[in-house]
Amino acid sequence: MKRIIFILSVMLIATGCSEEFLDKKPTTSSVVENFYHTPADAQQALTAVYNTLTNDDYWCPFILSEQASDDCAGGGGSGDGGGYPRNDRGLPQPEANANQILWKTYYGGIYRANTYIQNEKIIDWTGKENLQKQYLAEARFLRAYYHLQLAQMFGEVPAIMEIYGPDVTPPRTPADELYTYILDDLKYCAENGLSAPYSAMKYENWGRVTKWAGEAMLARVFLYYTGYYNQQSLGEYTNESVLAYVEDCINNSGHGLVPEYASLWRVSAKSVLGDMALYA
Repeated sequence: MKRIIFILSVMLIATGCSEEFLDKKPTTSSVVENFYHTPADAQQALTAVYNTLTNDDYWCPFILSEQASDDCAGGGGSGDGGGYPRNDRGLPQPEANANQILWKTYYGGIYRANTYIQNEKIIDWTGKENLQKQYLAEARFLRAYYHLQLAQMFGEVPAIMEIYGPDVTPPRTPADELYTYILDDLKYCAENGLSAPYSAMKYENWGRVTKWAGEAMLARVFLYYTGYYNQQSLGEYTNESVLAYVEDCINNSGHGLVPEYASLWRVSAKSVLGDMALYA
């Protein structure tokens, strides 16, 4: 009897093992294959693209640029390591992994953006097609922004516009191609991003990338490219076409300049200057 039960058990196992039985999807975590289904999933994935912005720290482009300028000193204490003083003095970095934090951070953000851009098409956007364009505009803006940070630090970096396997090492992208990719992403944002004026922006959209951010950044990138590389234009992007984006932002975004430069800081510059005068 036991022998019969054993034989039947073996037969059931042998006939019941199919590819579907063996190929199980994760049930305790989210992966691409079981994640992109609803606009709510898209919002979470897009939040991950934004999250890269929170990784800017002491090795972000702003701090490194300040060190290389005359605005601040690069530090000299043992706690600062060798990188900061060398940046301050314009000396090359001897370590092979110098500035790798910045490199890994922004290419990580680009990977997240590409993952979203490649997979958002499989989501059911029925009735929310405008939201689909908005989210895609935000993802493409962030991909452009991360490329720009890398390009300003390292020059002609590889433009990563799709997801590669781990064995692929993309070559450097020539400047004209690299900045065309960046400008194209920003143009898409300028044409499809949130377009409500600042005064009418919904509270839940504060801090999001908008049409106006796309237009302003497009102009900034164009000025940087044409100035640094001594060019007059880049394909369809000319002084006239870029100026149209700038004027639209100025006239319709609801944004404006602060009345006093010092008001950008919480501490009143006038009170600080007044206190300093007491010790003069």
